[in-house]
Amino acid sequence: MKDIQNISVATLGPSIDHQKSLLTMLYSDDGKLITLPDSHSFYRSDFVPSRLKNLIGKVWKPNKAAYLEMICQKLDDNSTDVLIGYWGANPISDLLAIKKLRPHIKVVLMVLCHPMSLNNLGIRRQNFMMQRAAAVLDGIIYPSINMAEYYNQYIYKKHRLSEAIIPPCWPKSFQAQQGKPELKDESNIVFIGRTDLSGKTVHLADDVRPLMNAILSQNIDLYHGESKETNDQHPHRKTFKPMMQKALIESMSRYDASLLAYNTKACKNDLRFHLTVPDRLITSVSAGIPIAIPSEGYGGAKSYLQKYPAIFEFDSACHLRSMLADRSHIRELKDIAWEARELYTAEKQGDKLKAFIMGLL
Repeated sequence: MKDIQNISVATLGPSIDHQKSLLTMLYSDDGKLITLPDSHSFYRSDFVPSRLKNLIGKVWKPNKAAYLEMICQKLDDNSTDVLIGYWGANPISDLLAIKKLRPHIKVVLMVLCHPMSLNNLGIRRQNFMMQRAAAVLDGIIYPSINMAEYYNQYIYKKHRLSEAIIPPCWPKSFQAQQGKPELKDESNIVFIGRTDLSGKTVHLADDVRPLMNAILSQNIDLYHGESKETNDQHPHRKTFKPMMQKALIESMSRYDASLLAYNTKACKNDLRFHLTVPDRLITSVSAGIPIAIPSEGYGGAKSYLQKYPAIFEFDSACHLRSMLADRSHIRELKDIAWEARELYTAEKQGDKLKAFIMGLL
């Protein structure tokens, strides 16, 4: 049997921060590791003006055979033992095709977000896709116990896969490093979710203006990314320009807490927010600040935070204000959060992922 240093692993997915986390978990001086694009990323035409993209999609179909030939050649060149596809349902069709062409390769799906849909029909469709994938998957990685329990109860009832629960974390290099700034006199909170509500990928749950307005009415300073939809000149609204991930994480340590909330009441089905660990939570924990989260729901996020004791669970904006008003307690929680961030790094998850891979071979 091979040891982990001699295992050849490939990742399949877009070039995003989750890819960097996977590479950090898997990195070994002696091991072989390559990154490959999924077909969605491979054929994405970023260089094409947006007004032409829809037209291209209608008149030009990507040559999937050419993509698969390229991928299989790279897998062969690297003598790949294990292929890990990530982000959700996107890589499933690629994994199905690759497994058919290279059946000796162990194929794993890292489910970071499921379901993507916020309505019953879409969820049923995406569950069906995941059921179909079971025929070729050798293993599956979940971000939370909530996600694993849902899959085993509703999706893989008859076909249990080898599984691992690996909390998603950014690499240690992403984390805030400059130390804890002085505590502000005024209660404040930062929201790093979407506030631009006109983009194509925006969904109803992104519109948290009702909660924002309730927080502002409690005289809490609310910091978030600037957008035309929130440009109301409210005296307690404090906006900032878009930042790169590292700069954003570094800047967040100055605030009392990071607000994790969606407009779940606007969704026909909010299952997604009970199972998934949102990227904004991973980013907030990397910043080492307390988390403010509604008391109801968000099971996946709360299970993720079990080792992170700096949490405000609030029932209302008024309840949140009362907790933020205790400035000495805020200082204590900020100190706790700063230390707890060390538990949430991709490096800490590496041994668990490597053990899972070895169990497949």
